[in-house]
Amino acid sequence: MTWLRRSLIGMMLVLSGLVPLVRATAAQDTLTPADLSDATLQPSDCASLVQGDDDPRERLGDIACGTLDVPENWSSPEGRRIQIGYLVLKSTAAQPMPDPVVFLAGGPGSSPLTSAEVWSRFFAGLRNDRDVVFFDQRGTRLSSPLRCEAYTRVMALSLPPEVDPSAGELATTSYPADLTGPDAILQKARDQYGPAAQACAQQLTKEGVDLTQYTSIASANDAVALVKALGYDEYNLYGIS
Repeated sequence: MTWLRRSLIGMMLVLSGLVPLVRATAAQDTLTPADLSDATLQPSDCASLVQGDDDPRERLGDIACGTLDVPENWSSPEGRRIQIGYLVLKSTAAQPMPDPVVFLAGGPGSSPLTSAEVWSRFFAGLRNDRDVVFFDQRGTRLSSPLRCEAYTRVMALSLPPEVDPSAGELATTSYPADLTGPDAILQKARDQYGPAAQACAQQLTKEGVDLTQYTSIASANDAVALVKALGYDEYNLYGIS
């Protein structure tokens, strides 16, 4: 089963109501603009980009890294805080344009920070003229990730075995023949991942996480707050899904 398929299954679990969003009434008020100044930039040496023995920092050229400390709930800045990991690929131009490109990775869940070298090649052309800003969306990889034992264990048990690339072309993943429609696929997701997803939601809630705050609106606030904290007045969004 591919990571994409597991992500789709997780999304279906939430959309189907199997994993309830607790304290729904505490969700961020979409009508009240958040005070995006309530965020603190904390620069770092980019050590978070190192994976095992591989250190991509020198290959990435002129970069800046760190975290942005933000409220988990932008409507209640006095509450729990989380950290948004970011990476800036500095422009290679002698006089860069003032408006950077801000990359919104897909998923959400994809981590441009842990695959920065791949994305740096993709954005090489734009980097010739302006800075490129990456960040991991809240709750993922290098941005106060939401982790739980039950779901991690289920994912580990469902990972495919390692395949020797020299064996030839990999087979294409396909759904079992008995899953003939969306209802059957959704029921399969409920049966296979439902208990772990429920346990995960309960564990995170007990740890003080407000799951209602991991939304597109909250992530958009993070992105704007990050751009402002980095000192940019205008910016360009580049997103994929």
